[in-house]
Amino acid sequence: MRFIKLLLPLGIIAVTGCANPSSITEEKLSTWTNDELCRGLGTYKGDGSVVLKIHAELECRGSRINNERCYALENAVRSEASDFSITPTARPSVQERVFDKEKGKYILQQSGPQAGLDIRKP
Repeated sequence: MRFIKLLLPLGIIAVTGCANPSSITEEKLSTWTNDELCRGLGTYKGDGSVVLKIHAELECRGSRINNERCYALENAVRSEASDFSITPTARPSVQERVFDKEKGKYILQQSGPQAGLDIRKP
């Protein structure tokens, strides 16, 4: 029993000593592009300390980060999708016939231009 009491703490110390320290520093993260940071969230999803460092860097960059694009890139890396794509879309303004309940007839109404992203993920 005494041997087990000595062996258990030594085993714990040996196992924790073998753990790899995080090789990504804040200085290294500051050189990454916005897309690299977003992909890093998906790549290092199992390493909490790296994910927290990446989130801190994303917060420092603030409004320069496109959240929808970042979310899509992170999930693309997580699912390891090879034919992932993001395509900007734009629809020009058009005139539509809309029924006006007050007047009781159809009227022409101008709808404004619309823009968005077409995100394709298999």
